[in-house]
Amino acid sequence: MFSKKDLQSLAEYQSQNGMVLSLYLNVDPREQTTDEYKLALRQMLKEVEGVAAPADLEAVERYINLE
Repeated sequence: MFSKKDLQSLAEYQSQNGMVLSLYLNVDPREQTTDEYKLALRQMLKEVEGVAAPADLEAVERYINLE
């Protein structure tokens, strides 16, 4: 769960290149299975291919697959 401090930190973040990759992924097991949310993630990442930095896309996918 995010705290107010976490949200404030995100709101104040200044990107050096003007681009930030942000997404909301519902991983609540009451809402969907692990396979379903991983599929949703892949679909979201595919939508921003060519816009977001490939390293950022890979980092997000790697994080979700390792958690």
